[in-house]
Amino acid sequence: MTQDKVRYPGVGCLVEFMQGNSPTLGIVTEEQSGKLRVYTQNKRETPMPASRLLPWCGPQRGANLSRTSMEAALEECRAQREALLASIDVLELWSCVQGEAERATADSLAGLLWEEPTVHHEAALGRALLACKTHFRFAPPDFEIFPEAVVQARLTEAKALRLREQVASAGAEFFRQLWEFFTGKRPTAPVLHDATGEMEARLKSVLLQRIADPETSEDEALWKLLVKGLPEHPHHALGLATAWGLVPPHYNFWLDRAGFAKGQAWAEPFADVRTALREAVGTQLASLPEEPFARSSGQGHLPLMAADPSTTKDRDDAFAVEALPDGSFLLYIAIACPALVWPFGSTYDKTILRRASSIYLPEGDEHMLPEDAGWQLFSLDAGKERPALVLQTRINAQGEATGAQLSVARVTCTANLPLPVAEESFAVAALVLGPNPLAPEQNHEALPWGAELFLTEEEQCCASAPSTCLPEGHPAQPLLESLTAALALSRVLQARRVAQGAVVTERPMPEVTLAGEGNAVTVVFSEEPQTPLAHTVVGEIMVFANAAMAGWARDNGIALLFRSQDVGIPKEFAGVWSRPEDIARVVRGLPSAGLSTVPRRHAGLGLDVYASCTAPMRRYIDLVNQGQLVHAVQHGTPLFTQEALQDAQPLIGACAEAVGQVQRFRPRYWKLLFFAQQGDKKWWPAVVTEENPAFVSVTVPFAQLFVRGRTALFNEKVAPGQALEVRLGKVNPLLNEIQILEVREL
Repeated sequence: MTQDKVRYPGVGCLVEFMQGNSPTLGIVTEEQSGKLRVYTQNKRETPMPASRLLPWCGPQRGANLSRTSMEAALEECRAQREALLASIDVLELWSCVQGEAERATADSLAGLLWEEPTVHHEAALGRALLACKTHFRFAPPDFEIFPEAVVQARLTEAKALRLREQVASAGAEFFRQLWEFFTGKRPTAPVLHDATGEMEARLKSVLLQRIADPETSEDEALWKLLVKGLPEHPHHALGLATAWGLVPPHYNFWLDRAGFAKGQAWAEPFADVRTALREAVGTQLASLPEEPFARSSGQGHLPLMAADPSTTKDRDDAFAVEALPDGSFLLYIAIACPALVWPFGSTYDKTILRRASSIYLPEGDEHMLPEDAGWQLFSLDAGKERPALVLQTRINAQGEATGAQLSVARVTCTANLPLPVAEESFAVAALVLGPNPLAPEQNHEALPWGAELFLTEEEQCCASAPSTCLPEGHPAQPLLESLTAALALSRVLQARRVAQGAVVTERPMPEVTLAGEGNAVTVVFSEEPQTPLAHTVVGEIMVFANAAMAGWARDNGIALLFRSQDVGIPKEFAGVWSRPEDIARVVRGLPSAGLSTVPRRHAGLGLDVYASCTAPMRRYIDLVNQGQLVHAVQHGTPLFTQEALQDAQPLIGACAEAVGQVQRFRPRYWKLLFFAQQGDKKWWPAVVTEENPAFVSVTVPFAQLFVRGRTALFNEKVAPGQALEVRLGKVNPLLNEIQILEVREL
């Protein structure tokens, strides 16, 4: 036991107790049944239970001490103990005792350092142990001695805490200045002064992490300290990072939230996998039978055609159509076939799963698959042999399919038609076929490239000799017979779907392009001609293909990721809708479709069963479905059981939804920026799509932009379908805000 130590302190005994986080000296002036009054080194007298005292009391200085004597005694004791404290190497002590004992008193530990320790030695050591929280913990009357693993963890935690405090101290003011610069209240960007590299890296990490996940709980306390005092805003991190130059202006944070890496660098770690895929395709291609796309007569071959936007590089699908004398059709559909060699379940596959889908944006396309092991390997490019999943069937004049067959074959596409070129051909075909009662607005009165290709009205001969209506050397001229058959088939398929309750919306999709970079970027709406006929033909044939393959899978007991909308839809919703007010009305009544491994009806498409299968290079869901079909065709069984597919469905669906948000929200950002750049003085043509007592919704047709305004801005007799003009302002693309400032009737 240490010398001068008192077990039961009485009047005149020096004691220590914790005040705040520090030991404080005092002298007992009164004692009664464990209740004390203590005169402290702060020159105050305070009541105190004996249980609050630290377990090193003493020495005893006698009763009836004057205030001056007590203060002198306390100062002498303080100086002596602080001098002793300075001589203690508490970490060396820990290294000697850790692993030997789990707990010890300050008294026993003092005996290891001094031969005849006094209460001053014990108190000084006790203070050192209390301060060394990473290695010891006070559990009165003992000190717990942490093992090395715990110490290392606590040291790391303590270091992180110190760094957080330093970062918060330096970063809060810097962030305030950054925000002022971002919001235009400060003319120049601030500079982060007196910060270590580690502090700067931490600030950058916090910002980038918050951009990717605004709801993250990591570094929550630090984040609150950094943005304390800033005005409320949902995109603090993005604004601060932009002002700091960590991300460029108009940064696409949706990609970060989806975990979607831009460019091709993400694929570099998988070089071996990509090489193996290329080799596997070559091997498989040599062993596949060739699909000749034979005509129904067996004489000659049908041209296999792909119609896509001019910039498309990943051509997933192509078709060949023959119109038969009895009004029926022979249809071949070829789907690019990466699933034939795909390493499902690998790390590479899981990476592609999380990418989920290709993305097509004004600032550029981002492909789900890497360039060299994606569209360069599988795309149905004209004149190149490719592996394909081929659907062959006959469809009667009422749109009913019979004898659907699936095969895996080697195919060669005859032609890749850009949509504008295909549109010209379908316009000629429309003149041959006559009006389409379902979509009369698609019946062209003139060809889209201009009336100069016609002679006089008397000399027009499109109906009798349609190929003469195309310019000489037109790339679609040799394909016109097949293209006319494809247009006729698409009308039959669409009519059947509508008869079964399908809701078909047709709206011109504006082409948004960007000029310039950074803050100097300018948004432009392209004046490229629309291609409604081409979109309808390709769309209807691919919807049919997805339904036919889903039906084949259902009939053969093959589980797919089916897309269903098994709900009741009013009969009056069925039809082809193109007016903005009609589209808004029917879309409001349609719930979202969902994924399921059980085949169910898709009411909005007017189909008994549907699964997305025709874009395996662009959508992971399609890739999985193709894997099921290809394995079933080649081996008689699916690649995955229904249970395995059901277990994978939540993650696949969540990744698809996250990437889908990028495709939905990002184009609207650029549209809003366009209107912000145009100013609030211009008037824009609009159509009322919805009205109620609180607000009126309008569509700006050329931009396909939907805007809501207060009812008070409109005439009392406003109604859906009414044409008017609006003045738009108070636009904030980042906050998805735009307001109708003024309305005038036409």
